[in-house]
Amino acid sequence: DGDLRSPAAHLQIGLGTQPGVCEYLRLEASLESVLRPTTTANLDFVSAGRCDQRAIQELARDGFLGLLNLVRPRYDFVLVDSCPVLPVADALLMARYVDGVLLSMMCDYSQVERIQTACQKLASIGARVVGAVVHGTQAEAYGRSGHYLMPVSNA
Repeated sequence: DGDLRSPAAHLQIGLGTQPGVCEYLRLEASLESVLRPTTTANLDFVSAGRCDQRAIQELARDGFLGLLNLVRPRYDFVLVDSCPVLPVADALLMARYVDGVLLSMMCDYSQVERIQTACQKLASIGARVVGAVVHGTQAEAYGRSGHYLMPVSNA
């Protein structure tokens, strides 16, 4: 969970918030103590931990790169759920070191100008935006009617 200031991924996983990324950044916890197995096979989780100014300073000092360098060889994929790009610099500090950024937007809520600004900020640090996910769409907007979802006959 890379949303250090307002973590929520731990709620979906069913684990607590500590120790996590912030404790690792402050050198209060080892990698082994922050990597936690989940009930899903082959899925480990690192929570955000307890955020404070020192953890954010270590994030800015490339402490997150050290964490990524340790976990990358162990896993096929490392996913980081960060905070929004615009309110604070945390997402940009992390995005410098990931292979790709997937933007998350809300239908009828996210504003095009703000999305463009977020993309510009990401581009300015060399982050690679690989795509976007739009949440809150109506199925009818894409022509998914009942007859379209009916099974296809073997003809």
